Amino acid sequence: MHNILLTLRDSLDRLASSERKVADYIIAHPHKVVSMSTQELGKSSGASSSAVIRLAKTLNFSGFIDFKVQLSGQLGQAEQHPLTDISEFESVSQIKNKLAMNLSHFISANNANLSEKLIKTVVREFDQAEVIFVYGIGASHIVAKDIQQKFMRLGKEVICSLDHHEMIATISLQDKNALFVGISASGETKEVIHLLELSKSYGLKTIALTEESDNRLCKKADIALKTVKTDLTILRSGATLSIINHLYIVGVIYYNFLTLNYHENIELLLKTRQSTDSLRDINN
Repeated sequence: MHNILLTLRDSLDRLASSERKVADYIIAHPHKVVSMSTQELGKSSGASSSAVIRLAKTLNFSGFIDFKVQLSGQLGQAEQHPLTDISEFESVSQIKNKLAMNLSHFISANNANLSEKLIKTVVREFDQAEVIFVYGIGASHIVAKDIQQKFMRLGKEVICSLDHHEMIATISLQDKNALFVGISASGETKEVIHLLELSKSYGLKTIALTEESDNRLCKKADIALKTVKTDLTILRSGATLSIINHLYIVGVIYYNFLTLNYHENIELLLKTRQSTDSLRDINN
């Protein structure tokens, strides 16, 4: 079962106004809510009892009673203040537990939301592409390099550079069947949008990897991959959470790709591992 308070937080932007009032009240007063009726919660939140029931259904509960039972079982976690990153003078143990809780929640949410059909479509594009261009800046560059490292070991030609001008020049001279993957948590990074638009103008297939939002990068891409939003915490461990979210999606794509030609790909991985292991002899 997902962490209910974190799930509510992630869903706020997608809720109707009356349901959001109920969600805001639950997040602020979870201990009170478990002893309330639908009428009481509706009145206290400035909404209605029907809004309470709709919210419970939206979160895939059978009803408000089922919701309260699950929430009551999670109140121990709620006392750890999961809706913030860290507070002043927190211990190492508290920080570990908070980060573990957030990571567990986001991985579970992404796993539940990820479309198998969409992943198969992305894997097919990776398989058919003779060249794969990957671009992201800041924290997203870490994800871009992970894609490069993974798929180069499976014999794919993957081009990844932080140099915007270099990427422009290489894409504009591309005459092979190529794919462009643009990575931006916000989906609004202008350099990534520019390269994706350029890639489309030269006939490349395009994939956007962002967080869940109505963003320009996904609107312009042929295929949009979206992960759960992580930018609703007070401080910015969101960069860490966003990276891990995206690395999870990349891992799912990679392992599905690996299964297409399993034995051949395993041979390639073993070959590259043997080559890199030879460095041990040089360093000894």
